[in-house]
Order: sequence, then C-alpha cells, then structure tokens
Amino acid sequence: MRTNEQRIAFIYARVSSKKQEKLGHGLDSQTATGREFAEHRNHQVVKVFREAISGARHGRPAMKEMLIALRQYKARGIRVVVIIDHIDRLARDYEVHRDLRRKIRNAGGDLECPSMEFRDDIDSEYVEGIQALNSEYQRKKNGEQVIKRMRGRLLDGFYVYNAPVGYDYIDTERGKILVPQEPVAGVIREALEGFASGRFATQAEVRRFLNSRAEFPKDSTGRVHHARVPELLKRVVYSGYVEAPDWNVSLRKGHHEPIISYQTYQRIQQRLAVPVHAPARKDFNEDFPLRGSVCCADCNAPLRAGWTKGRVSYHAYYCCHTKACASYGKSIRREKIEGEFEAVLDTIRPAPALFDAMRVLVKVWWEKVEDDLRKSAVTLKDDLIKLEKKAETLIDLVIDATSLETRTMYEKRLRDIEKEKVAIREKIDRKREKTPSFDGAYRTAMLFLSNPSILWKSPVLENKKAVLKLAFAAPLIYSRFDGYRTAETTLPFKVLAQFSDGELGMVDATGIEPVTLRV
Repeated sequence: MRTNEQRIAFIYARVSSKKQEKLGHGLDSQTATGREFAEHRNHQVVKVFREAISGARHGRPAMKEMLIALRQYKARGIRVVVIIDHIDRLARDYEVHRDLRRKIRNAGGDLECPSMEFRDDIDSEYVEGIQALNSEYQRKKNGEQVIKRMRGRLLDGFYVYNAPVGYDYIDTERGKILVPQEPVAGVIREALEGFASGRFATQAEVRRFLNSRAEFPKDSTGRVHHARVPELLKRVVYSGYVEAPDWNVSLRKGHHEPIISYQTYQRIQQRLAVPVHAPARKDFNEDFPLRGSVCCADCNAPLRAGWTKGRVSYHAYYCCHTKACASYGKSIRREKIEGEFEAVLDTIRPAPALFDAMRVLVKVWWEKVEDDLRKSAVTLKDDLIKLEKKAETLIDLVIDATSLETRTMYEKRLRDIEKEKVAIREKIDRKREKTPSFDGAYRTAMLFLSNPSILWKSPVLENKKAVLKLAFAAPLIYSRFDGYRTAETTLPFKVLAQFSDGELGMVDATGIEPVTLRV
C-alpha cells in the first residue's frame, strides 16, 4: 500500500555462495523485487548492499558496511528502511537473525519485507521467531540432504568435493567425473613421483620445483604457498581412490583416472611419516648446483656458495665457513670447482666394450626378475584371500562389540586392512600389465651410466641434483689445493668399475663417443 511519506531506503541482498553469485541471478532478482517494493511503499532507494555468504554467519562485509551507513544517517536524525526479499535473506540461523535484527534497529534501521510485516508487538515477534526458526531448520535439512547425497556418491566411488588442482570435472551420464587437466596434471605427477623416489629430498624441494613450472597455478603473490605442498602429497585422490573417514566412507577405487599409482602414494606417506631435518635455503638455485654436495677436505663441512661484488661485476664462489678450519673464508671460483667436477664425471664413465659383456649378465638377471614377478603374483593373490577372511572376522567382531572403545579399535583395524587390500590389488593389476622390453629398459639405464655428463649439462637444476644422487653414494670431498679426492660412487658404477679389466678399464678424461645409442 502506497504512503505519502517518502523515506530513505537500503536494499540488502544475499546468496549463500560465490558459485550462486556467479552462475545464478539471485542477487539481481532480489534487488529488482526490492526496488519494486520500495516504489510501492514510496521509498527512495539510495544504496544496495549485495554479498555471497552463508546465512548462518555473523561476520559479513556488506552487512558491516550497511550498519555503518545506517549509523551515519541516524547521526543526522534519519531512520532508514532496510528492505530484504525474504526473511531467510537476512539470516538462516535463529541466533544470527536475532543479533542482526537488534543491530539494524540500534543503528537506525527499520526492516521491511514484501512477504511479512516486522512489528514490535508480541504476536508479530512470535511469527517472526517461528519464521526464523523455520529458515534455520530448512538450512540444516538441506545440508543434511546434501551430505547424504555426497556420501552416497562417495560410496559409489565418485569424488564429490571441489576439483583438486590438476583435475577438472566433466559431465557424464553418471554425473560429474574428474579428469586430469594437462599440463598441470603432468607437473603434479612429476612432483609426487619425484618425492616418492627421493629425487626431491624435502617438501621444500617439491615447492621449489612447482614454483619453477609456469604451468602450475600460483597464489596472489605469484608463488606456491608452503601449505600447498603437504596438501598435494597427502591427497589420495591423485592415486585414483576416494575416502571420507568423517562420513565413515572407507578407501575405495574411484571412477576417475589416477595421476599416480597407489603404491607411489603409499611411498609418499611413508616418507612423510619420517621427520626430515633439512633447511630450506632461499638462495638454493641453478647458480650453485654443487652446494650441499661437496665438502671441505680440511673439516668435512659442506661448502657454501654465493656471489661477491667486484669493481664492475659480481663473481660466483664456493668457500668453507667453518671458523676453526684452515680453509675458512678461502674462496674457490665456481668455474674451477664445477669444471673439475665435470672431469670427475668423465673418469667414472665405463669403456664402451664393457657394455657388451654387461648386457649378457643383466639379461640373465632380468629373466630371473620376471620369473620372480610371476611367482609373487600367486603369493599376492593368497595374501589377498587371507586379508579378506580377516576382514570378514573383524566385521563380525564390530557387530558383536559391546563397548564403543572396542568397536572403534576393530573399525580402525578394518580400515587398515582395506588399505592393505587396495595396495595388493594394485600390485596384482600392475603385474598383469605388459612389462617394458629388456632392450628399452637396458638402453635407458645405460644411457645415463655411459655418460652422466649429459644429464649434468642440462639447464634444469633437478637434473643436476639427480646426477649427484644417482652417481655418488656420499658427498664429494674437495681440496682447494689438490681438487677432488677419490669419490665414493653408487653401486652401478662400483660394479662396472670392479668388472673392468685390461682394455675394459675406465676411459680417460678425454673420453670417447658414447655407444648407448647402438646398444
């Protein structure tokens, strides 16, 4: 009903989420309804406050802004009408509704709505309270139904949360299913497999790797936040499985394509369970790849590295920082120490003729491994049958348990058995897959063993670090007078060195052309 008195009015519009704000028209329709109502009541709308936030929350930016504006008008002696489309747009929680009603009234606002009248008499307050309680009930009931549907999807093997980085959702006949999103999925695969294999010794190294890849999404600062790494490492969804312990949904095979294997995921969790005390250096970069891998010959402490400023330019140096050491503060030019390291790599290169003899021995070993794999597949199936029997027994114990503590203990053991079963099934499936050919695998391995310098000369820092880990079993020792001491190589290079004899000895530093391309 139209009145003669024109009053100042605000419109408050709210939807529950950013998704509704982007994909729906709720805010626009609430604003349009509010303007129509204001015109009918002869109110002058001077400002509209819109936000996407849960109706159960107190802290709301747009609401706070509106309360400030109301107080400003109140200071001038003007009470303002606050128009909402429906009572549940103000709040969907009874206590929050009462709090906001009080704040709006105290700030100089009078609440109005097309669907109900807000008065101060006891009957109106009763109706308003019933409506507010009903809004809270509907919110909780909707949430309960959503959780029930989500849990049902999880039980059926479908991931139901926001798509994790590296995945995206596609619509199918069975609903939304995750699919890997390249090239991000490839970066995540390399990071996770690298941590599982030890290529990345710490989470800090994983973070540096992700920061170095332009394809991987960064935060507002242009960097990968440190909390992102453990989040990636602990997500079982990347292995193709889903679970929700809080909803009593045990681990199960998902319908989405995995980025890594479940075995890789298990290795990651095992590594995370062991504390690693390795400081993350901000200056750890491509400039000094030997830092941390070369020790001083006088004190055995790792050499440090950095840049020093000359008269016209900067110079790169390695040096010892142990104060009691005879080499303390004595700089070694980067060109010298890294150049001599390349000479060390050349000295551990086996002679080409050695590979023909090695190939025969490795072939015998390869055939034995294949035979062992066939036998282990039978053993794995027996283990799976035993675990299934244990699970059946535990289920009976859970049903018959009389105390909550006992039931919880049995359920935990049951979840552990389910994880063991998943791991065994994956091992069985992987053994069914076609194994790589001997020639292909042998060629890949020998390519590195024949000339590790190729990987070292790569511009990628992680490749240089891989050479240090794969070729040397311990840090190298360097003397500023005599250069590198005898290096302790890893087992493959030791075997090749011991197998060498006569003309099959190690090649000179001058080297020869590698023969792996024809192996």
